[in-house]
Amino acid sequence: MTWTYLELDPNAIVAAFPAYRPEGVDGLQMADNLAMKLKDKTFCTDVDVMIRVGAPAYDPQEAGKMVVEELLQLIV
Repeated sequence: MTWTYLELDPNAIVAAFPAYRPEGVDGLQMADNLAMKLKDKTFCTDVDVMIRVGAPAYDPQEAGKMVVEELLQLIV
């Protein structure tokens, strides 16, 4: 899955984030936090019941990798 599938602009997402970003937290800290959460089976499966039948496959590990590479690296 790519951002273009949903027609999202990573730069626009990051530009909207400061209002929700705790002071002093950067993308590296968020990436570390996400990596820890991706080791938790409950975290990785809690949305399974919300994915409609026939939807494109959802892999939380791939999604996490994409978030880190395309969003969190933009947050300094």
